[in-house]
Amino acid sequence: MHLERWAAMQGRRKPDGSSRRPAAGMVSMALLSATTLLPRRHSVLIVAVLAGLATTAAGQEAIVTELETCQDYCGISLIPVGQYGEDSGPGMIETPGARVGMDASGRLYLADLGGSHIWVFGPDGGFLSRIGRAGEGPGEIERLNSLVVVDDGVFSVLDVRQSKILTFTWTGELKHEVRTQGWWPSGYQTVHSEGPWVIHYADLRTPDWAGYPLHLVNLETGERQQSFGSVTGELSPEYLGHVIGDGHGRSVWMARRYAYEIELWESGRLHRTIRQDVDWFPESLPADLAHGWDVEPVPRFVGIAADDSLLWVSVTVADDRWAEASSSSGPPDTGLYYDTMIEVIDWERGQVVASARFDLTYSWIQPGLLGKLEITAKGSVRYRTYRVQLDGHVGAALLRNETNSPSREE
Repeated sequence: MHLERWAAMQGRRKPDGSSRRPAAGMVSMALLSATTLLPRRHSVLIVAVLAGLATTAAGQEAIVTELETCQDYCGISLIPVGQYGEDSGPGMIETPGARVGMDASGRLYLADLGGSHIWVFGPDGGFLSRIGRAGEGPGEIERLNSLVVVDDGVFSVLDVRQSKILTFTWTGELKHEVRTQGWWPSGYQTVHSEGPWVIHYADLRTPDWAGYPLHLVNLETGERQQSFGSVTGELSPEYLGHVIGDGHGRSVWMARRYAYEIELWESGRLHRTIRQDVDWFPESLPADLAHGWDVEPVPRFVGIAADDSLLWVSVTVADDRWAEASSSSGPPDTGLYYDTMIEVIDWERGQVVASARFDLTYSWIQPGLLGKLEITAKGSVRYRTYRVQLDGHVGAALLRNETNSPSREE
C-alpha cells in the first residue's frame, strides 16, 4: 500500500482532498505497525511524519493534502521581460553565482555569492549602484552568503565569515550593522518575515538548536528569537536539506530537496503538508544520489515562491543529453544538461494548475518571475528575467485574480 494512501486512511478525508492528522493517542500504535510492515526507506518517513502528528495535535491540527496532478490545459510559457548587466564598468556583473531579490518598485538586487558586492538595477534594467567592499571594517563584507529584501529600497545581507548582518538602502547608505548574537549565519537562504524579522535556513549545530533548520532572527539586534522546522526536534539525514520560500508574515514554506513534499510553517508550528506522487520525481535517499558525472543525477527541488493562493515550484531534472556530460574528461557545465520542471499549485484546493518542462535552469525571484545568469557572445554576464505565463484556462484565471505578476517589458 502506498504511503500516501496509508496516511489518508488514518484521518477523515475532506471533500477537497485534504485530511486532518490523527489524534496523538493513535500515534504509538501507528508507529509500531508502520515501521514493522514497510520497507526501511518508507518507515523512516513514517516515523518522522507520525511523530509530527503527535506534537502538532497537542496544539493545532496540521492539514495533509495529496495533490491532484494537472490533467488539461496545463501549459506554461516563459516570457522574457528584463535584462541586467553591462559589458564594462561598475555595472558589469562579475560572479558565477548570485542571490537575487526584487523590491516593490521593481529594483533588482544581485548579490555576489561568496564575495562582497551587490549590484542594484532599476525597473528598466539600467544600472543604479554597486554596493559593498571587501574588508573587516564598518560596512565591509568578507563573504556574503545570503540576501533578503526587507522593504522598498532596503535590503540586508548576511556575512558568514564575520557573522554579521548589514542593511543598506539601494543607494548604498548603510542603515545598520550588527553581529549575530549566539548564532552563526551559515545558511544560504533567508526570507523576510515582518518588520525587522527574517527566517534564516541553517543547520546550527548547538545543543539547543540542532535539528531545527528554521530560525527567526532580528536584523537590527542580531538576536535569534525562535528555532523551528521539525516536529520531532531532529532532522533525519534521509531528508538531505530543504528549499524555503516566503509564506507572508511569520509563515514560511519549506520543501524537501529530494522528495515532492512541501510544508507550511506558521509562527513556529507545522500548519500544512503537501505531497504529490509523480513518476518523474521519486523520493531519493543518500544511497540514491549520484557520485561523479557517470551517473545520472536524481531530481531535486531548487526553488519555491508563494503568494496568497499559489505555490510556484521548480525542480531540476537531468535532460536527455546527460550521457554527453558523463563522457566529458572533467566536470561539465551542468547547467547545459539539466532541465527545469516548473509547477504552479493552488495549495488551498490541492491541485496542480500548470506544469511544464524547460531546457536549462532557472531560479525564482518572486511569484511568477524567474531569472538566470547567462553569458553573452562577448563573454560578459547578463541576468535575464522571465515572466511565467499560465496558458491553461484555470491557471490563467487564478493568475489574473490572485497575483500581481510583473508586467515590465523590454
